[in-house]
Amino acid sequence: MVKFPPHTQWDVFCKVIDNYGDIGVCWRLARQLANEQQQYVRLWVDDLKAFKEICPHVNTNLNKQLVENIFIYHWQAHWQPVSPADIVIESFACNLPDDYIQAMSQANKTILWVNLEYLTYERWSVDFHAIPSLQSLNLKKYFFFPGLPETGGLIREHAIIEQAITFQNDPIAQQQFLSQLHVTKKPNSFLLFIFSYANQAIGEWLDTLKHGEHAYQLLIPQTPLLKNLADYLHIDVNTLIPDYTVQLKNLTLQIIPFITQVDFDKLLWCTDYNIIRGEDSFIRAQYAGKPMLWHIYPQREKTHLMKLEAFLEHYLDGLPSSVQLIIKNWWFAWNNQENLAESWLAYCEQISIIKEQAKKWTEKQKTVTDLITKLAKLYKN
Repeated sequence: MVKFPPHTQWDVFCKVIDNYGDIGVCWRLARQLANEQQQYVRLWVDDLKAFKEICPHVNTNLNKQLVENIFIYHWQAHWQPVSPADIVIESFACNLPDDYIQAMSQANKTILWVNLEYLTYERWSVDFHAIPSLQSLNLKKYFFFPGLPETGGLIREHAIIEQAITFQNDPIAQQQFLSQLHVTKKPNSFLLFIFSYANQAIGEWLDTLKHGEHAYQLLIPQTPLLKNLADYLHIDVNTLIPDYTVQLKNLTLQIIPFITQVDFDKLLWCTDYNIIRGEDSFIRAQYAGKPMLWHIYPQREKTHLMKLEAFLEHYLDGLPSSVQLIIKNWWFAWNNQENLAESWLAYCEQISIIKEQAKKWTEKQKTVTDLITKLAKLYKN
């Protein structure tokens, strides 16, 4: 495995747009760099309050702090110039401070400037991945696309999949973890975790679960989806706080708190089914070996659906065409917020095949070069 020289200096810049996805990716990247690769990482974040939701150790009153071997800086409008690092990550085109770019141009060293793009499995990304773009002051910026094996791959810690399997083979560890969230898995129940964007059609799906043949337990953190849930239950959304639980025939709904990234992984490993959103959560679900659905970030003119289709082309490869269609119908029904009941019931009829496919996909990820190694190769070259 290609590695960086020890204590290479990094600056990772992150602007939190919404839904914690940006900081989720950057925090995951920074943690792997610092703790697996022994890199010196400065993480610049403009919204410490949002950051604290996924990392409780963050002190929102400090402009500089050390958390998990990473120096975290509050990226404020009034920029205080610093010496640039060896590698600079501009996440999701967040635009570096002008003074910082000026300092890069004057540095007496070669600096790798990377724009970390949004995840995509679309084939066009192969032609643009890791291509340098000449910027002002004669600097080069490389556009780095996570996703495909041929492009940037995915953020994946060493042995994370093996850790998941070990945890899943230890029912006592799972029980102890769930108890920390005040969750008790009922015998013979189907445990679902839903971490999605708002979905106005969720009531149709909840009705299907409520009247289903099996017992369902649905765990939901505090996200915009709670407004849809409150409308369904005819209650004030402020009632839906952690530990709120309601029994609706065969369906148990429980609100859980926001948790750290480490615990988020464990939750994905515990459940029978995961509905996840955004980017970091989607990547982590791929390492859980469990059936899943990706609620992709909605975009104008529905361009996000092309990204969804591109991933499914890879994810469903090798399955019978009839099963592929059923999975596609369910994923698109959720993302289009329509026809959830019918597509879910058809999906459940194929759940044995779908479970096997999820395990195979996770195993396949171990053969794909991870994002950090891809960055190391780019830096070396």
